[in-house]
Amino acid sequence: MSFRFLLVLLALMGSHAYSETYPDDLWLHAKPELEGVNPKKIKKYLNSLNRFSTTCSVIVKNGKIIGNYRGHKEGRIFSIGKTIQSMAIGVAIDEDLLSLESAGPVGTVREHLQQNYTGQWDYEPIKGQLNAQEILDDYTGDAEQYVKDRIFKRLKMKHTKPDPILGNSFQTSSCLDIARLGLLLARGGKWQDQQLVPESYWSEAIGPVSDNAAYGFLLWLNNDGEWSAGSELKKRSETKPIPGAPDDLIMANGVGGQIIFAIPSLDLVIVRIGWDHRTETMYRVWETWDAVEGIVESAKEGQ
Repeated sequence: MSFRFLLVLLALMGSHAYSETYPDDLWLHAKPELEGVNPKKIKKYLNSLNRFSTTCSVIVKNGKIIGNYRGHKEGRIFSIGKTIQSMAIGVAIDEDLLSLESAGPVGTVREHLQQNYTGQWDYEPIKGQLNAQEILDDYTGDAEQYVKDRIFKRLKMKHTKPDPILGNSFQTSSCLDIARLGLLLARGGKWQDQQLVPESYWSEAIGPVSDNAAYGFLLWLNNDGEWSAGSELKKRSETKPIPGAPDDLIMANGVGGQIIFAIPSLDLVIVRIGWDHRTETMYRVWETWDAVEGIVESAKEGQ
């Protein structure tokens, strides 16, 4: 099969026709050009990574690794843990252990997932993780074990574990592990032949909260509309977190530059774990996006 024929075939299949490829114990690797991405764009990005601030980074296209910078290295993922907890709450709802209207530590489960404790969006990252932990403890009996059984084991995230210093609400992980979570996000909560996160929950999870177009259920979105990062920062745009990025971009980010970019329309996932002294995560998000934008544009052209 010629490369040109493959690109035409992918285009005919449609932008949301995901590959059936998922990692098992190990990831499959592929040459970028065979997945419709210019290898020069991958090389440029990987060569740009600062070894002193970037622990690891991987790029996944069509369920295969097409770029890898020390993907096995582990580090703290901080607020990415909130997105893990959100997916676990979705699974628990599917198992009828609770509902979006169940009581949480502050307000309902829905209000917690939306970070809406006061009648409006009120972003408190640490409270978000601790409250999610309490919700899962209350309704599953053991939050740590539930997340391990329902998320880590099913996605085979074997190197993701409770943070030995920060506690069970937080985790350490590797880019290769976190890319599995990214693939779950890029594929609408589906994992292999199972809708791991129920569609009803997923559709609400990626719907923006009423007063912040950029936030769903403990994850970030790239919708058009007025948005906030929860702090004062010089925005690139008042109406979109990342102007020029695909509208369906889903993001998770943690302090210090822990980032997942998941783009369902391109079946593309980019993960970066590292460190940045700034506590406002959007600055590192923007800088990382600038570094990978060429990869995303190439993936668009390769459809």
